[in-house]
Formats: sequence, structure tokens, C-alpha cells
Amino acid sequence: MDLSNPLWDLIQIKGQITASISHELKNCLAIIQEKSGLLEDLIELSEEDNNTLSLEKIKEITTSIFNQTVRANKIVQNLNKLAHTPDDKCLNIDISEYLSLSLSVYKRIADMKNIELTLTSPESFQYSTQPFIFLGLIISILNDFTQQEENKEKKLSFLVKKNKIYIEPQIKVSSKSEQIASLLNITLEEKNNTLCINLT
Repeated sequence: MDLSNPLWDLIQIKGQITASISHELKNCLAIIQEKSGLLEDLIELSEEDNNTLSLEKIKEITTSIFNQTVRANKIVQNLNKLAHTPDDKCLNIDISEYLSLSLSVYKRIADMKNIELTLTSPESFQYSTQPFIFLGLIISILNDFTQQEENKEKKLSFLVKKNKIYIEPQIKVSSKSEQIASLLNITLEEKNNTLCINLT
């Protein structure tokens, strides 16, 4: 079995991101369960002692539950977008939107390594590509950055300008990322402490 094909790398990347998203959802549900249990305990105690419930405490708990449902809804929306990326062989996408999605689904992994991800997109740029492979390329590059042991940088910045994506600081791109980029006829250029993704 030949597992050197870049399509196998893309399958691994999707598994990596899906696992990370499921952990995030599990965390949301655990907090909701904990807060719901605490609310139930407060109600039981008030009934036993015939005391008035603290509205301030109830508000604190319900606010926490609401915030987690908002968070979980956003996670599910991202998961849904991710699930539909293989639908079209070629699609005209908003590069900034897909970069934002990539960074969003990767945030938990970056947070675990104390890495801050930022995106600056002063202009909208439409690009015809295969969304699943494009997202896989961005995730692969993010993996290259987080897996570099000698890397002391804790911030990775993305800038969209015309038909290019500039990433700082410069990243040592793996052969996996190069192969995925080649599937889309995208070139990666390293210079002046910047990695440039040429979308031409």
C-alpha cells in the first residue's frame, strides 16, 4: 500500500481537524452538563431548606450555559463547512473566508502550543480552486509551523493581498505541503522571512 500520495496526507489532515473539533464540542457539553448539575443542586437545596434561590447565581449559571451553546453552534457551523469542502471539483471561493475557516478549526491545536494566529485581509479576493485541497494546504502549512521544534515564534500572521497570501514568519515547508500545493498548481515561495503562497 502506497501512503506517500498527497491525497493520503489530506485524509490525515481531515481526521486531525475532525478529532480536534470533536474535543472542542465535548468540552462545551461537559461545561453545560456541569453547570446544569449545579443549577439542579441549587434548586434541590432551596427546596430542602425552603430558601429563596439566588437570582445572581442563577444568572451566572445560565449565562455560562448560553455562552457554551453559542460556542458549540459556531463549532458545528465550521464542521458543516468543512464537511462540504469536497462537494465541488472546482469552486470560486473567497480566499479570506476560507483562510478564516482554516484558522478557526485549527485554533485549539494552536492554543495548545501557545501560538497566536492572525489574519489580515484588506480586500476580498475570489479564487477558483478545490476547497477541500486548499483548506488541507493551509492546515498542512500550519502543521509545518507548529511541528518545528526550533521555532521560538509564538505568532503566525496571514495577509491576503491581490493574488498572494503572505505568511510571517517564514516557515520551513514540508514535502507534504509542497505536494498538496502541486495538486492545485500553487507555488510556495520562501524569502525575506515570509512564506508567499502564489495563487496564479
